[in-house]
Amino acid sequence: MKQDRIVQALLWAFIAFGLAFAVVMLTGALRADASFDGLQTITTGTTDDGDVSVALTPRGIADGVLSFDISINTHSVDLSGVDLARAAVLKYGATAVAPIAAPVMRGHHVDGTLSFPVGRVPSSFTVRVAGIPKERERVYRW
Repeated sequence: MKQDRIVQALLWAFIAFGLAFAVVMLTGALRADASFDGLQTITTGTTDDGDVSVALTPRGIADGVLSFDISINTHSVDLSGVDLARAAVLKYGATAVAPIAAPVMRGHHVDGTLSFPVGRVPSSFTVRVAGIPKERERVYRW
């Protein structure tokens, strides 16, 4: 009789755990991948003399990496002096991370992917890029 109660309690515990896990999965709380199709491109700067246009578009998260399309254009500034891997930082919550991939800056036009490692799908995030003329720091918030 006592053994039946133990088996029954274990069965109910297993069912409760399964239901809780299903709820978490269905609500997306444990998602490792996410798409940001609804998030817009943010552009700072211009291509006017001495300025640089920098456009950042969130693409999504795959395998724990948050990726952005980045497009940098200017008609008057040599971009080769900027190390984008050191100039950019992603912040979400209390976490700040450097990129694990960034395009090489050279010439007047740069297009590529800026990628950051993330431990979870952030509900909001900010990318800061420093050292690209004409602005001291560019801030992109989603």
